[in-house]
Amino acid sequence: MERHGKIGILALALAGISAACGTAEPTGAEPGCDTGAAAIGVTDGMASILCGCAEAAGTWVANGGALTCTVPAGTTVMFHYINPLNRHQIVSTAGSVLSFAPSPVYLPDSPMAIRSHAVRLEASGNYDFTDTFDTSLSATLSVP
Repeated sequence: MERHGKIGILALALAGISAACGTAEPTGAEPGCDTGAAAIGVTDGMASILCGCAEAAGTWVANGGALTCTVPAGTTVMFHYINPLNRHQIVSTAGSVLSFAPSPVYLPDSPMAIRSHAVRLEASGNYDFTDTFDTSLSATLSVP
C-alpha cells in the first residue's frame, strides 16, 4: 500500500480511537487517557502514540522507525490494533532487560479477533518491543 494510503487509514483510525482516549485531539500526557494509562495504536507497518505518553499524541513511525513512549511507573499501556489487514503480535525484543507478556496474535479474519492488549509497567527502565509479524515495527516504553 502506498504511504499516503497508510497515512489515510491511520488518520481515520486515530479519529475513532481518540474518542476512547477521551478527547478529539489527545495531546500527550495531558488529558486524553485516564491517569495511569497510555495508549499505542498499531496498524500494518506503523505505530502511533494515541495518548498518555510524555511524547506528543499523534507521534507515529513507519517502516523501521523507532517510537518511544515515556510513562511513569505503574502505568498500564494499551496496544490497540487499528484496522490492520495483516497478523500482529506485540512481543518484548529478544535481549531486552525488561519485558512484558506478549499479546495474543491478532488475526484480522477471525470473528473473535483480539483488538487490544494491556501491559502494566512497574519497574524503571526501557521495555523494548517489536511485532512478531512485522519486525520493522519497533518501539520502546520508557519508565524513568
